Amino acid sequence: MEKISITLPLNAWNVVMNALGQRPFAEVAELIAEIKKQGEAAASSIPSPVADAEDEQQGAA
Repeated sequence: MEKISITLPLNAWNVVMNALGQRPFAEVAELIAEIKKQGEAAASSIPSPVADAEDEQQGAA
């Protein structure tokens, strides 16, 4: 199966996931699992604002 990448703001993905949640589980379970897997991978590469603040504080000390 060919794949494409779609970039949406986080709040748009929340709308998509909410809409999928309204469908029967058997119909959307695999799709939700794949979106979740890719979303978690993408989110783990985003620096945490808390970590950024801690880095700035350590640099100022």
